[in-house]
Amino acid sequence: MRKTMRMIRDIAERGGTVLWTGPPPAIYHEDGRDALSDWKSTFGIESVREPWNGLNAEGAAVSFLGDLKQVPTYKVLTHLLPDLVYPVEPASETTAVACTRIGGESLTLGTLKRTAKGGTLAFLGARPRDDQSGSLPDRPRTLFHLLRALGTYRDFGAGWAEIVSNTGGLVVCESPNGAVTVTHHYYNVQENWSGGFFRPEGEKFDESVLPPSKLSLVEAKLGPYRVSYEGERLMSFRLAGGKLAAFAGHATTGITINGREYRFTDSPCLVSFAPIPREQLADGVERAWIIQCARAGEGSGELILRLPFEVPDGARWAVDAMANGRGTPSPASYTRARGETVLRLPPEMQGPAVLLFVDK
Repeated sequence: MRKTMRMIRDIAERGGTVLWTGPPPAIYHEDGRDALSDWKSTFGIESVREPWNGLNAEGAAVSFLGDLKQVPTYKVLTHLLPDLVYPVEPASETTAVACTRIGGESLTLGTLKRTAKGGTLAFLGARPRDDQSGSLPDRPRTLFHLLRALGTYRDFGAGWAEIVSNTGGLVVCESPNGAVTVTHHYYNVQENWSGGFFRPEGEKFDESVLPPSKLSLVEAKLGPYRVSYEGERLMSFRLAGGKLAAFAGHATTGITINGREYRFTDSPCLVSFAPIPREQLADGVERAWIIQCARAGEGSGELILRLPFEVPDGARWAVDAMANGRGTPSPASYTRARGETVLRLPPEMQGPAVLLFVDK
């Protein structure tokens, strides 16, 4: 707990944001000494309800003000331990940002303290409900709105994917390497499992309740990206230096990102390609990519795949049928021009993963 308290102070003093919700701490677990005093000093709090003595606020409305006024009001759900509230009195350097009324008495439940370097220490002495599945009529999204109001999620910065996912019908994930994955949300699908391991014979699932399998985007605003796309199920892309470096999509011919069109195939196909990190390359290999392409519909014969980068001369490829990074190499069939490489995939290289590589 002492390490946690130091970390909280360090984050805020460096300009970061800390949000503490629910009861305050009582003691340090390392030695049983008082932790509440240090916690109050850190968060700029004069006094707070003891963590073992929370108030029953069932049905009470929690409202936000000041810097958090954009957070919608929500109601405390139950009288149970997770929903007990902890009224607080802010110190002089701290402002009140949340309140409620219990038995006709107005109580402060939230505070906000700024540090010299622009850091934020926020406290809410209540459980911030976040009904992502919409299981209750009021569907509060308090935790999400709190984090957004505090600047943790930004429209074009850190956390933009959370904003898109929580305010529309798409779920978007941004990986640490910058890859973006998009698909339809399933949170509106009501779950009702009757039990057992299998659906009873003859019982059909009502697929009409599912989101469409078709993924259609027209100038969709995804954080720093504007994306147009037609395909099935889900799609992923990654830019490097402003150019498309990796992609995966189903039943698609291409994608447009920030006004630049990338057309991979002439008919809908399963398409994926990505560079293989240098640390994963075999001895003697300079550069390599993993590629997969197959027709989504009818058709046979050679398949043309356009890659949005130039592959050097002398590249070879191998079918990685066992997905173990091994195969029998042969000269790759391709041409390149104006920042693009056109691969000519014979039938045996359509479907399984293909390793495309250049030797040193």
